[in-house]
Amino acid sequence: MNWRLKLTILLLLAVTTSIIFAGGVLAQGDPDLTDPAVVEALLDRIADADDPGQAFSQLTPEEQAAVRSALTVVSHEVIEADPGPASTALTPGVAPSPGTPRCYQNSHAMLGKNIFRQVLYELKSDTRWCSDGIVITMPPAVMISGRTPALFWEYVGNINQVQSGGQGYPFHTDYVQGHFRLCLPRVACAKHSYPSITKQQYANGRRTSWGAH
Repeated sequence: MNWRLKLTILLLLAVTTSIIFAGGVLAQGDPDLTDPAVVEALLDRIADADDPGQAFSQLTPEEQAAVRSALTVVSHEVIEADPGPASTALTPGVAPSPGTPRCYQNSHAMLGKNIFRQVLYELKSDTRWCSDGIVITMPPAVMISGRTPALFWEYVGNINQVQSGGQGYPFHTDYVQGHFRLCLPRVACAKHSYPSITKQQYANGRRTSWGAH
């Protein structure tokens, strides 16, 4: 093998080695967009920007895809929720005076979660009622609320709310369907979600709850 051919082979090997090494360095420097902590930091960075919409549009296509995935609802869960402060007359656990109805509360929430099991939105339904053990003695108080801890999600409101039973009946049923939407910058609000909660309350204090989406 002559010296020119040897030199050519050595140069090719050197260039190939440099490309492989550079590629490895670049790959090691890329953020791991499958890591929830990395994606959460990315979302925090967008939220802290003066213009979150512009910050999102300046992300790489891979980062934008990771953000969209992290903001997509993939599961729902109904949980017992904190009912918040109640009036003295509707505080459960307080022994009533003779002839005074006993009061109860039924609070549940429907959670929409992403692939990392993080909450994107919450629809909460809280019902408080009093009874004499046979029938409900006053109109039940039903309170509905929604919150969106996730970036770019919005609580539009309720599209359906129905009640049956109540005062004078041994039961009360209430149903609510909320409307949430994801509105990414410079993109139409293409993702909509309509979770619902149905609750039943009884004069003996028993309660049930379930949700749908």
